[in-house]
Amino acid sequence: MNLSFKDFRFIIEAIEHQINAYQERLQVIEDIEKNEDEAADLGNDLKFLELLHADIASLMGRAIMPAFLIKK
Repeated sequence: MNLSFKDFRFIIEAIEHQINAYQERLQVIEDIEKNEDEAADLGNDLKFLELLHADIASLMGRAIMPAFLIKK
């Protein structure tokens, strides 16, 4: 599958939206003891999305940078 720059930008925006939704939900359930499992699951998912976001953003940055500027 070949994805365009616009495709990646859309994916990044979707990930950012989901990160914000998870952060808002965590704020709501943070202090409720009976939701500890949900909070842990959301925390794990949130960390995964943040790492995925960083990886995709990094790939995009490398794709638009001239090859001589990319350190290997």
